[in-house]
Amino acid sequence: MNALQTRGMIAPDRSGPYRFQVVLNTLYCDQYIGRKAEVKFDLTVLDRTGRTLYQDSIVRNDYEFTFFDNGIFSSIDTLGKHVERLLDKAVDEAPDKAALRSALNMPPRLAGLPST
Repeated sequence: MNALQTRGMIAPDRSGPYRFQVVLNTLYCDQYIGRKAEVKFDLTVLDRTGRTLYQDSIVRNDYEFTFFDNGIFSSIDTLGKHVERLLDKAVDEAPDKAALRSALNMPPRLAGLPST
């Protein structure tokens, strides 16, 4: 929700004209020589009548070669932080997609400018 609040996409009383629906399909991380994480979620934006205005499947993958840093295996806490960073990045990027902003009748976000 921080990504939406930062961009002014949430009404203060949450009675705005749109409903965001997120379905998390995959939240996965492991480490064998390298640390691998994968995040998959579906984002749907609906209007007040329930009509779908925008739909997207978002997939992010990340791999870090960490064998020399901490051996073959990593702690559960380290893996959790790795996949959490990837999820945060994916969620933070989603509101800036041109197709989403267009569906909500918002101007495109220009690189280098503060979030609207």
